[in-house]
Amino acid sequence: FINVSGVGGNCTNFANQSISGGLLGSTNSKTLNQNLISQSSAVKATQNTSIFYKCNSVSNACQTIAWRGAQSMFSYSANSTNLQSSGVRLNLATKTALVNGSLTSLDISKIRVGDIVYLDFDYVAGGSNNSVDHTAVVTAVNPESWYDVTDKMKYNNVKLTYQSNNVTNKGLGDMDAKAIYVYRPFV
Repeated sequence: FINVSGVGGNCTNFANQSISGGLLGSTNSKTLNQNLISQSSAVKATQNTSIFYKCNSVSNACQTIAWRGAQSMFSYSANSTNLQSSGVRLNLATKTALVNGSLTSLDISKIRVGDIVYLDFDYVAGGSNNSVDHTAVVTAVNPESWYDVTDKMKYNNVKLTYQSNNVTNKGLGDMDAKAIYVYRPFV
């Protein structure tokens, strides 16, 4: 997907367009961007001063920071259920968690197509600079097999698509992220 200005977007821009496209039933980026800036009643669910668009324009000034930055979108997702205004919310589906100094595995059974995945490639327990580095969209969840014995093998049953050289259906295990958070959009 292109960004609102008609040029290639980043991973977070792609994830936001995927959420918006799902809510608005649009798979064409040009049509989606036109719908987003039209301020139609169907778009109201995607508008909030914290995420997506905040005014009727195609300028970057009308895109919020959570539209363009992985950590900002992650922060929005983690706090979206507390919003007082209308807009898209995201529920935590599963995550790796720090327990007794080590990260626990994801619960793959809780991941669905359309979920948003945040990846932290350089997570360090107790680190002061832990932030997510990448955003992706779940595009397939394959059944686990009897030979999936490692987390990496199990995680590769979850396929991700993201904007970084237009990668489609890459296994989550192949992402080599140290910390992973999976959120599910809803209105």
